[in-house]
Amino acid sequence: MEHWHRAAPEWLSRLAAAGDVDQTGRYTLGWLGQEQATSLRDALIAPWCDDGGESARFREANRARVARAVPVAVGPKRVARITGIEQAIMLMFDEASPDRLWATLDPSLPPLLWIPLGNTRTQIDDALAPYLVEQPVPAARLPKRARGFMGTAEQLGAGIEEIENCVVLHEPWIDPPSWGSQYDDDPYPQVLPPMNVLVQTRVVHEYMRQAPGRLRSTSYRSLWSRSSLTFECHPFEAFVAAVRYAPSRHSAVIHELNTHHGTRLPVDLPVDLAASLLRCAFVEEHTLRAELASASFADPFLALALCAVAPGQTSTIDTLRDLATMSEMVGPVAQVADAYGYDSLLLELLAEVQDPRIRDALEQALAPSDAMDVPDGDDLDDGPGPGDLVVDALERALDEIGGRTDGGRAP
Repeated sequence: MEHWHRAAPEWLSRLAAAGDVDQTGRYTLGWLGQEQATSLRDALIAPWCDDGGESARFREANRARVARAVPVAVGPKRVARITGIEQAIMLMFDEASPDRLWATLDPSLPPLLWIPLGNTRTQIDDALAPYLVEQPVPAARLPKRARGFMGTAEQLGAGIEEIENCVVLHEPWIDPPSWGSQYDDDPYPQVLPPMNVLVQTRVVHEYMRQAPGRLRSTSYRSLWSRSSLTFECHPFEAFVAAVRYAPSRHSAVIHELNTHHGTRLPVDLPVDLAASLLRCAFVEEHTLRAELASASFADPFLALALCAVAPGQTSTIDTLRDLATMSEMVGPVAQVADAYGYDSLLLELLAEVQDPRIRDALEQALAPSDAMDVPDGDDLDDGPGPGDLVVDALERALDEIGGRTDGGRAP
C-alpha cells in the first residue's frame, strides 16, 4: 500500500500491515492512500485559515496542528438516529508526536480536541473504548455532572430554538434526537423503526413536550460517548448547560483546550461534550461564588447566574439574603427570588423593606395565583426599585471570569 507521509515511522507501517480488523472485531480501519490523505487534510485545514470569530491564539493552534498532520485511516463508524447519516472516526498522524496516532470524532471538531491513541492496536482500542459505547448508561447513573451558566439570549444572540438548530445542523458529534423536560432521559429506542415524515414529526413533537412546573429544556445524547447534554431556559432569558458523563481519561486534552481557548471546562469532560460547550460561556457554581466573594461591588447578574446554575440550594438562597442587606440590591434580589419561587425569602424582605414600590411588588408576588409568571427579558426594565438588572453587568462579569459570550464559529 502507499505511504501517506514521507516521515512515517516504522511502527505506523507495521500497524497498517497488521490488518484492518481490531482485536474486538467491532470495527475495521480503512487505511488511506496518499491522494485521499492529502484531500482530507486540505478540507480539515480550510476552516482554520479564516477568521471565524474565535481568538487568534485558538485559531492558530488548531491550524498549526492540522498543517503538520495527515489523515492515515478511517476508523469506527456510527449512524445518527433520525437522520441516518453515518459518521466515522478518523485517525491522524501528527509530526509533533511521532510516537502515537490521534483520533478526531469528526472533521469539524477543533484539532485541539483530537484524542491521543498510542501506536499499537491494543492502545488504539483502549483509547477509543469510551467513545464506542453501544448501550447508553441511564443518565441518572452517569457518575459525573456539571452545570455552567451560558449567558442570556441577548448576549448569545440566540434563543433556545437557535441553540437547538445549531446542535442539529452544526454538531454531528451529537445524536439528533432531542427531548423536553417531560422526560428524565432519552425516550427514543436505540434503533428507530422506519418512519414516514408525518409519523416522525408526531414522534419528535411528543418527545419535545415540556412538563408543567418545570423549566423548559432540550436534552441530547452525544453520538460517541453517549453522554447527556441539556440546555435549560431560565427566567430573564438566561441559559444553563447541564452535562452528565463518564469521566474521560484524556484530561490533558481539555487542559490544553482551556489554555488556548480561555475556557474553564471540567478537564475530565469527554471531547464530544467539550466541543458542544465551546460556543458560549460555561461558568460553574464555584467560579460564580468566587467572583461574588471577591467583587468590589454587588453585581445583580452574578446573583442571577448563581440562581440558574444552583437553583433551590440553601446556599444560593443564603447568598441572595446576604446581597439583600445592601439597599441597592433589594430590588434585584426581589426580582430573582420571585422568578425562582423563593417565597420564604420574599416574606423576609417584606418584613424588612421600607420602600413602598418594592413592598407593593413583594405583596403582588406573594398573592395567590393559579400559575407562576416566569419573567422574560422584557421584565428586566420593569423591576421594582433601585438597582434594576442590567444586561451589561453580566457581560462585564463574564468577561472578567473568562467566559465566552460571542457565540464563536461552529467548532
